[in-house]
Formats: sequence, structure tokens, C-alpha cells
Amino acid sequence: MQRRLPLVKLAAGGAATVYVAARAPDAGGELVALKLPHPHVLDDPRQRAALLREAKIAAAIAHPNVVRVREVQEEENGGLALVMDYIEGASLSALIAAEADRDARIPAPVAARIVLDACAGLAAVHAQRDERGESLGLVHRDVSPQNILVGEDGVARVTDFGIAKASDAGVPSTTQGTLKGKLGYMAPEYVSRGRIDASGDVFALGVVAWEAFAGRRLFRGDNEAQTLDRVLRDDPPPLASVSDELAPYDAPMVHALAKDAAARTSSAEAFAAELSAAGAAASQAEVAAYVSRTMGAELIERRARIEDERRAIRARVRGRRARMGGLVLVPVLVIGGGAVLLAKRHPAAVEGMPVAVTTVPVAEVIDAATATPTPTPTASATPTSAPHRKSPPTSPTRVPPPNPYSQSPQSPHPPSPPQQR
Repeated sequence: MQRRLPLVKLAAGGAATVYVAARAPDAGGELVALKLPHPHVLDDPRQRAALLREAKIAAAIAHPNVVRVREVQEEENGGLALVMDYIEGASLSALIAAEADRDARIPAPVAARIVLDACAGLAAVHAQRDERGESLGLVHRDVSPQNILVGEDGVARVTDFGIAKASDAGVPSTTQGTLKGKLGYMAPEYVSRGRIDASGDVFALGVVAWEAFAGRRLFRGDNEAQTLDRVLRDDPPPLASVSDELAPYDAPMVHALAKDAAARTSSAEAFAAELSAAGAAASQAEVAAYVSRTMGAELIERRARIEDERRAIRARVRGRRARMGGLVLVPVLVIGGGAVLLAKRHPAAVEGMPVAVTTVPVAEVIDAATATPTPTPTASATPTSAPHRKSPPTSPTRVPPPNPYSQSPQSPHPPSPPQQR
């Protein structure tokens, strides 16, 4: 297993920060995404176990619309990282925000294709079975625009299984009564009764679809209580009120966003079928062109920052190799399975005095002469860094402008406190 070096920060959340990374020690080879948990996650046995469970879940799902976890990178000092496929592109939330910044929306056919891809990925999650062929009852529980990545290849993929849950796991919950996920995407039955199954993921995907088409938040309130109240009480405004061209998608939205789980769209596949019947979806090539057109400047900047980091690391490695090369220019006499390092022009040798020699395995001599030292990353820009692992290098971070996507329509109902659990 090759260790990976973090290069450029992609995103940060409450539990982890994700970086573009490359192979140590010279930052060469294929780029990957490296998910580095925050210290409080690694120090908590339950959260650490949840992270390992995420890796196991995601690694078991082989589907083109799900981001693959390749391996878990563990270190003797307690460090832990998830190595994932790097998707060169942007999250759906970034695309919505980029359009909102210029008072626009994602073109309806493009939004439809992105949501259809997400439906396919989520269906693959729900379809997971154990070695006996029995359903795992797997639920993502954090479907949101932030967790749908749209690549420059035009393919959208579901990611982040940090709080995914298998209904038959047989392990009692250690966080009973705690809501997990993003409040504005939680199903009403989860908010009110703590009940979660695949139907809750369909509701969350319905919220994602509505926001992708409308270009603004659906249930977000001024505070958490108001957001949860809107989830429980508010019906989504018709998409036709946003634009006449979106009217055909209103029926699928009504079905997916039904407050009563029994009346809701039965599955991610059924939601995809309704969306496909409602209107034409863009092709993969059209989505790819849209991503390049919308996020091209940011992607070019990111690539430049990645290459700058790679060049800097390679320069440090070359410098250290050169310095190490100067240190190993000593005669070596091979004797059996060992090597004798002979002192060269030692003062004692000039005076004819005895000189001590050291015998070491040949392999160690070769390793010392050819080893590539791992560059030490500089301090991370993340506010907290794990004491038991090296902090990733700091890279300039673009500060986004104020975003109209963060605004929400006023609820027609007065806010009321959410049901206490």
C-alpha cells in the first residue's frame, strides 16, 4: 500500500477534510482524493469505527455513479485516511451556487441528467446484499447537493457514506435520539420519529432535485428549528412558479416529497422513471461541456495549484537525494552477508592508528544510498490538526462570494418548535 501526500484542499466538513493527493514520496503517479478525519473523530472509538465502516460500505459498491473507496491508509501512530477516486469536476452544490451568483439556474436537461445519475448511484446503494444474497437494508442518510460530484466526464456520482446505516447491522446505536445528516434534506418521519429507510433517501433526493431545478434552497429556515419545522409542515412550491419550462417536473417532485412515506415514490428507480418521462435529459457529453463551461476557470486554477505543489515536493526530494548522495560516498567492502564501511582519509588512518569499522547488512547499505525521504508537509490551514499525524500542506483557498443559493423562500406557515425526541 502506497502512502499518499495531500496536495490541495478540496472540501472540509465537521468530521474530515478532503484533499487531492498523490503518491509519496515524490507526489508522482495518479491523483486520488484523500479524506483525513479531524482529531476528535480519530480520538473517538465510535467515530473511528464509523469511518472504517464507511470505507467498507463504499469499497463494496462497484457502480459508475458511486465514488469508489480504494483503500484505508492506517499508520502506526493512529493516523487514518480514506483513499478514494479523485473526481475532477465540482459538487452539485457548487454548480447551483455558481449559477445563483449570476442570477441563473442549471439548464433543466442538465439538472435532470445529474439527478438521474444520482438515482442510479443511490439505487446501487440500496441494492447492496451480503454474502448470503440477503439485502443489507443500506441507507445513505446524507443525500445532499454537497455529496453529489459531477465530473468533467459528464458523470454524476454519489459520495460520502460517513453516516450510512445498514438496518440489519445488529449493533445498537450509540447516538440514540441524535439526528444525523443535513437538516434541510431529512425526511419528515426521521425528524419526528427517528425512522429511516430507503424512502428517506428518496425524499432527500427529491429535495436535491427540486433545488437543482429551481436554483435555490427548499426548506432552509433562519435557524435549525425553523428548518425542521418547514420539513415537517411546508409543501414545496411548484417548480412552475419558478419557470414555465419546469412545470413537467412538478408531478415527480410532489410524489418524491410526500410527507407520508407510504404515499412517497417507492424507490430511487421509480423516481428516475418519473423524471425521465417528465422531460428530456442532457447527454453525458452535454453535461461534460456544461461543467467545463461553468467551472472551467476554477478547475484550471486547481490544476495549476496541484502542479505547483508537485513541483515543490519534487524539488525538495531532489535536494535531499543530492545531499544524501554526498553522505554515502564511502568505500564499501562486501563480506559474506554483510558490508564493512571503510573510513576514507580518516585522521587516525593517516597516523597509522587502528580504525574501527562497522559491519551492517548489505541491504541496509543499499537502502541508505537509494532511499527517498518522505517530505515533511507544512502546517495545514485547517483550524484543528491531528496530533498523531503530519498536517497536510497549506494551499491557497479561494473564498467564495456571498451566494444567493443560501437564501430561502419564506414559509407560508408560522414557525413552530420541532417535535422533541
